[in-house]
Amino acid sequence: MAKFGDLKAFLESSLNEIFRATVSDILDSVEQTVSEYQHKIQRIESENDDLRKRLCAKEKRTNHIKTGA
Repeated sequence: MAKFGDLKAFLESSLNEIFRATVSDILDSVEQTVSEYQHKIQRIESENDDLRKRLCAKEKRTNHIKTGA
């Protein structure tokens, strides 16, 4: 019986280590993915701001031409 108990303790310990390592790997991957998405969002927001400014400038030029001023 002692050998079975030792085996059980060894397996539980090994599985706990594997589980912790797996969870750590998963969380690292999630963190990296979230970071990549945050950078993409920042880039897209910056591009959108630039496009809004360009559109506004174009609308001002168009209105300026229409009013003849």
